[in-house]
Amino acid sequence: MTEAGDRYRRRADAFEVLITNVAPGQWAQPSPCAGWNARDVVAHVVDYSAVVLCERVGLPEPPVMSEADEPLDSFRRTRALVERALDDPDTAADVAHYLDLALSFDLPQHGWDLAKATGQDATMDPAEIELLWDTLRRHPKVWDWQRDQGWYAAPLAVPDDAPLATRVLAMLGRDHDWGER
Repeated sequence: MTEAGDRYRRRADAFEVLITNVAPGQWAQPSPCAGWNARDVVAHVVDYSAVVLCERVGLPEPPVMSEADEPLDSFRRTRALVERALDDPDTAADVAHYLDLALSFDLPQHGWDLAKATGQDATMDPAEIELLWDTLRRHPKVWDWQRDQGWYAAPLAVPDDAPLATRVLAMLGRDHDWGER
């Protein structure tokens, strides 16, 4: 196993627990991502992973999530492919690094989205918050570009002394208190 593979597994474990704890009637509930419901959050993770696996790993037809698919089954199929690529010694280092930054990095923030949408505990691991904060601050042009693509909402204004999780979520265009008002 690689460090990136271990990191992905840890994050995927947490995301999978959230999926497992979604009641059937909760999948249509809105999420903090404008226009997305809880099911859309999982579909995004699965479908974006498929795009990256196709483009970077060369998988010809990675699975995407259809309306008929169970979110947990879809995520598990995709997760297995990502883990296989990260654990394969023949996967080029730059590809593994991209999978880590693109797919693994996405899981904590979308885990928060899914938790908020379905009334679960949305507390993020402090180490993940630190990593998100460091990455967001070190690469502002990357995040500006992603916002320009419509992948993230504009950052929200929060006090400089707000808790770090609140500031991280605000940089990602999310309101820490979403759904609590």
